[in-house]
Amino acid sequence: MHALGFYHERCRPDRDKYLTVIAKENYTDFGKVCEMDVVCFGPYDPESIMHYSLGCYPQGRCIQAKPGTERTNAMGQRVRLSAYDINALNALYLSSQVKEEFKNESDTSLSALPLGP
Repeated sequence: MHALGFYHERCRPDRDKYLTVIAKENYTDFGKVCEMDVVCFGPYDPESIMHYSLGCYPQGRCIQAKPGTERTNAMGQRVRLSAYDINALNALYLSSQVKEEFKNESDTSLSALPLGP
């Protein structure tokens, strides 16, 4: 996802609504991207493949989810793209004509679209 132009979820301008950085010694690794320099294609996504886990550094917990934001235990998973990851890729790389060809009445989510050109 980095090569495709995406930042980690922990770098989003709105991340402080959802996360607390508790490993202050690593704070430089947790800088936020300026809101003018990034487009967030969807809501904050703890299930994104671009999200760090709570124990992302060897010394233990480095971030903490704020109450009500951790939807599942999948925070920091590295198995699959989340639905929001797929939506963001499709929004950035698929033309509106291709989006319309794949959209149907039973599924209005762009996550149903294939990845790729």
